Amino acid sequence: MSPTQRPKTRKMPNILELQPASRMPNRKSDRDIIALDDDSDTSSDIVEVRKEENKEENKEEDPSEYYVRLAMERAQKAKEEREARENGTGEIQEDPVITILIHSHLEGIHTLMFRRKLSQSLTVVYKTWVEQQVAKYSVISRPTLEEMFFTWKGNKVYPHTSLRTLGIKPEEDGNLYPSWKSEQEGYHGRDRVLFEAWTQELYEDYLKEKERQRLRDLGELLDDDEPEEKQESEQPEDTQEEKKIRVQFKAKNAPVRNATVRSSTPAAQLIKVYRRLAQIPDNMTIELRWDGEVLEPETTVEEADIEDMDSIEVHVK
Repeated sequence: MSPTQRPKTRKMPNILELQPASRMPNRKSDRDIIALDDDSDTSSDIVEVRKEENKEENKEEDPSEYYVRLAMERAQKAKEEREARENGTGEIQEDPVITILIHSHLEGIHTLMFRRKLSQSLTVVYKTWVEQQVAKYSVISRPTLEEMFFTWKGNKVYPHTSLRTLGIKPEEDGNLYPSWKSEQEGYHGRDRVLFEAWTQELYEDYLKEKERQRLRDLGELLDDDEPEEKQESEQPEDTQEEKKIRVQFKAKNAPVRNATVRSSTPAAQLIKVYRRLAQIPDNMTIELRWDGEVLEPETTVEEADIEDMDSIEVHVK
């Protein structure tokens, strides 16, 4: 790869709209997990790829004996898991092994899974991840791979960090969060931690889009806004200094919604802002009134003489 070439990214509609489960390929079996359960943190660690044992599934067996055997196997497995969580004194072991799934939006990166104890640093995971990408013939060059980093819930994860310092605390049943909670950011299902691998450039693009989404959610950035850099370079000086006005949307039997808009914002755009803030379905009509008069779609904030912190009456039909 030429140093000046930017790695291609996977085509996605919007990074922020994708949930962890939708980004991931189908769940892999244990044979694809790279076990890093030792206590060392060097690149010479032995990497054990777990493989499923051959099972004689096609062998004929008496049905009653089959179910008895399954019950015994489940009981034995439960016993082993219980003993693994105990340290000999009846206390729950506080250092379980966790499965980590590492995914990237960068095209050509392979999704990999690792096993690491809760208290162990992630140094060996970083090093092994690079070596596995090379071994699996990733199209990304080694220098680029070595400069990449991981994030959890959008925040950088450093090699010296452990899963415990990230605040990950498994439940008593071994899962990573309670069953009554819906899909959680930073996890792939209830049994796997989800990391994402980034280049610095791709991560900066992600942060910019994340901030734009935050402003949209607050009503401080409209869908037709241009990026800030483009505004500064292309807009006339008087447009750059256009007044921004804070408005309050008040609807019957609904909480007050606040937004920051421009003096040139038309009422039609104000309706879009309120629809987003209040999560009003598209099949419902929104009408804005100011001083008892209905605001026409093309009427701007300035033309309506709406000033900072004024309240706009909202009617939803």
